[in-house]
Amino acid sequence: LCLSHRWGGSKIIPTTTATLEARKASIPFIDMPKTFQDAIRVTRFLGYQYLWVDSLCILQDKLDDWEKEAGKMGDIYRNAVVTTVASGATSADSGCFVGDSHSFPCELGTFTIHQGCADQEHEQHPCAVFASPPVQVQPYARRHDFRPRGPLDTRGWVLQEEIMSARSLVFAAEGAYWECLSNVASEADPMGRNWCNTATIMPNPKGGGSILASLAWCHMVENDSAREFTKESDRLVALQGLINVMGKTLGHRCQAGLWEGPGILTYQLVWQRALVAKPLARPRRQREGIINLATMPSWSWAQVNQQVHFPTAAFRAPNNSLLIEILNVDTREGNGRIAGRLTVKGIIKTVLAMPRKLEAKGRNPWL
Repeated sequence: LCLSHRWGGSKIIPTTTATLEARKASIPFIDMPKTFQDAIRVTRFLGYQYLWVDSLCILQDKLDDWEKEAGKMGDIYRNAVVTTVASGATSADSGCFVGDSHSFPCELGTFTIHQGCADQEHEQHPCAVFASPPVQVQPYARRHDFRPRGPLDTRGWVLQEEIMSARSLVFAAEGAYWECLSNVASEADPMGRNWCNTATIMPNPKGGGSILASLAWCHMVENDSAREFTKESDRLVALQGLINVMGKTLGHRCQAGLWEGPGILTYQLVWQRALVAKPLARPRRQREGIINLATMPSWSWAQVNQQVHFPTAAFRAPNNSLLIEILNVDTREGNGRIAGRLTVKGIIKTVLAMPRKLEAKGRNPWL
């Protein structure tokens, strides 16, 4: 199993070069934060022996090990039997099972059900009956609307963990939820509903699907750019697992957070800062040795320290033809920065930039 959790709290026990040998010997259960303890209980209850926790399984003070393992995190979550998600926890001290005591179901009693075919003797099964506060279930909710978003969902690293996980057991303040590649369910809706997750970003043996995958990438970037990172330089690294998968689907390179390819890069170039009331406050802390996003090419969304938006509906001319042609794009990495060159061909038109006071009222500054 894997654990998806929010860092922080009074008990910070990351694995470092100084603690590695002691970690190999043992990690006393009592020394672990409550979220780790609860995740271990879940792992044992499900009958499994191993639990992967990022802060324990990656050396946090050794850059080469961190880079190597961070690049594998997408595969780690994809290949886990189940990812335990501490959605409602505000820190590692909170635990997985958060929420007010009155929100937990109470047992009303037990009864016996009879199960079997008409021509066979029925088996008797004792069942318990529980009651809990009413929960509104949206009949046509999107997958991401199926469960309430918790404190964990504001963190940047968690987006990749959520999308790449084949199966997730989510513990939120409102109850437990199940998410997998084909279904979502909850305590309030145990039968769940079918949902095809990550289909547009996974390689298709029949080919095609590049446009859908490109749009899926735009949605993921919009989601990622609205999330928080302790170290802003981790933003692209935290998407590396998704980039690896998307590369197989699209068959192209990812250039500074945007994808090459006919009809793909053209649309992804037309991003803009999201029109939010207040700019998102983010630290500019950088992980030593990792690309400083402030040095990214100006045409990349990754160099903007703010949530971005892709208005893809406006990217086509009235005759449904592309407005610009990509002649060349190339990026090179070195000395903690990415240098890029982009050459395009298209129509030049004079535009009027509106004053910022109009932008603050929700007006699109580019119209």
